[in-house]
Order: sequence, then C-alpha cells, then structure tokens
Amino acid sequence: MFDMKRTIKTIVILTICSITAYLFSSCEKETKYTGVVKCYYSVDGFTIGKPVDSCHLVIGDETFAEFARRDDFTNVQGIYTSEFKYEALLNVAASREVIELDSIFNPIDTSYFVFEIPHYFTGKGQIRLLPNQTAETIIRLVETPQ
Repeated sequence: MFDMKRTIKTIVILTICSITAYLFSSCEKETKYTGVVKCYYSVDGFTIGKPVDSCHLVIGDETFAEFARRDDFTNVQGIYTSEFKYEALLNVAASREVIELDSIFNPIDTSYFVFEIPHYFTGKGQIRLLPNQTAETIIRLVETPQ
C-alpha cells in the first residue's frame, strides 16, 4: 500500500540533492571588459584613410593601476584588442612616425632611408569599457609638426 514515511523520506532526499546540485552548478562567470582600438590616417581629423599598422598606443594614464593600462602596438590592419578586469573610461593616445608620403597623402614606410625627414602622426580618443561587451573606438591620426 501507500507508505507515507518512505514517500516523505524520498521527497526530502530528492529536494536536498536538487538544492545541492543547483548550488554547485551555478558557478559565477567571469565578467569580461573587451576594448578594441582602430587607428586610421586622416588628412583633417574627420575623414578616415588607410589603417595605421604598428601604431604605438597608450591606453589609460600613468596614475592608473597596472591592470587598467596598456602600452602596445596595432596589428597590420591597424587594430588593437585587449581585455581588462574592470569597467572604465580610458584615454587612448596613438602615435606613428613615417618617413615619406606618396602623392595622395598615404604613408610610405621607407625607414631604410636615413636622410629623409620623418612625418609624425598623432591622435587621441577615449574608450568606455562595459561588462561583457566589446567596446570599440576609432582614432584618427593627423600629421603633427615637430
């Protein structure tokens, strides 16, 4: 027939097992803060030209903690991607030295010519890092007199 004690005991055991399984399976996922910086040459600071490969980037300020700063270079497509630990609004400074320009203002990297006068390109911007999102900013580098 119907055994009440056995039924209650089974329900209690199943409930305890369910709660235990739920507690151990719900691990907290790590929050990611991904930042992407794209660098392009610009004649006037508004238009976008060719991507800036090997562009030197400084993300964050010297006063920030080490995990909130980056000092690195863009890839061949002019893109730099990095992950950060926390949400932040960070300054981005970009610079590139090029030896020669072609007729339509595109840089030609001829660093093997020692006698050429270099051209300096700089740009600034900001990037806002948000939880589990990829933040993207575009930096337009304009020629800066030295």
